[in-house]
Amino acid sequence: MKCTHRSTLILALVTVVALAAAAAILMPQRAAAAEPTGMWLGASSPTKTGGDISVSGGLKITTALPGASVAIYKREVGETTDILVAEVPLSLAFWGNTFHATVPDVTRTCVLTATWAGNADYLPASYWLVAPVRAKVTIAAPRVSAAMTRLVSRVTPAQPMDAPAFVAIDVPIMVFQRRIDGHWRRFFGAGVWGTDGENWYSAKYFHLRPGTYVVRARFVGSNYNAAAVSRAIRFTIE
Repeated sequence: MKCTHRSTLILALVTVVALAAAAAILMPQRAAAAEPTGMWLGASSPTKTGGDISVSGGLKITTALPGASVAIYKREVGETTDILVAEVPLSLAFWGNTFHATVPDVTRTCVLTATWAGNADYLPASYWLVAPVRAKVTIAAPRVSAAMTRLVSRVTPAQPMDAPAFVAIDVPIMVFQRRIDGHWRRFFGAGVWGTDGENWYSAKYFHLRPGTYVVRARFVGSNYNAAAVSRAIRFTIE
């Protein structure tokens, strides 16, 4: 009788172990968790309006990612959506997978964003930065005399006067400067400043002493474009 009970117990234990092993084999294996992805991005900014911005960056992954690419987006100040400008491949380097791209024809200061979709081993990643874009500034002296000299400056692109992002409503966003002893000094005078609705300009009138003057216009900057200066012009008052 004892042998019969012992045989039955052993058989039951063997059956339990066999069923457990079979269940372990048939049960789906849990996939390893994807790792976070480190990312970096840099840009050759500021550039002048209408120019290009070179961007470069990478993923902190030191194994090859065949066929993987990064998407580059641009959103200029005043716009509400990101615009895809390039999809660039990743290339393995010693410090990770790197990429390079060109963002063409930027007009205003912009937000540049790089995104990677991720894969089975690494989570998606995204990185953004603000790339300043300089305005274009011009200066002219349409009238020069001892009694009255007129200087006019303009900035491109337009800097909307009533836009919420504009940062210099209550002061001139354009000033004139004169070069004196190797330094640029504020050039004051009676006159006006304002906007024609599309571009800002300054028109000031001076009663100047005889001499040679080297002057330029300086745009002080806004949320739309970074500060910039015009070329210098020279005129002489007899």
